Amino acid sequence: MMSEKVKGSLAGINGNSASVIAHFNKKGRDQGFDQGWIDSVIIQAIAGDYSHVISTISDYMTGVDDDCTNKEAAEAVAALEKIIEIIKGLGTESAEIVGVATMVALEKSAAAKSKTTRAGSR
Repeated sequence: MMSEKVKGSLAGINGNSASVIAHFNKKGRDQGFDQGWIDSVIIQAIAGDYSHVISTISDYMTGVDDDCTNKEAAEAVAALEKIIEIIKGLGTESAEIVGVATMVALEKSAAAKSKTTRAGSR
């Protein structure tokens, strides 16, 4: 795996493969990554099933959004990363489990991010 990573996470992203890939592509372009490098990561990601897409894209992202400073949001992202590591070992029949686990972690992250936004506006 390359040491370069796109800053960001999959938190708040619709869990389908197309949304995940589009998010990675946009984040990478916005941060000035070479489109050839972005395309090579995407090609690697789509070479497998849904779990492979999620794990590959996650491998090339930092896992933390720039505006994610709240401890609870960071913990939710860390939980999602642990879930992804567990799913990697389960095989191709785990896509449904990945989807559910991802949505739970994303909901926790969104709730924590919402708390951060409300606290910052006081």
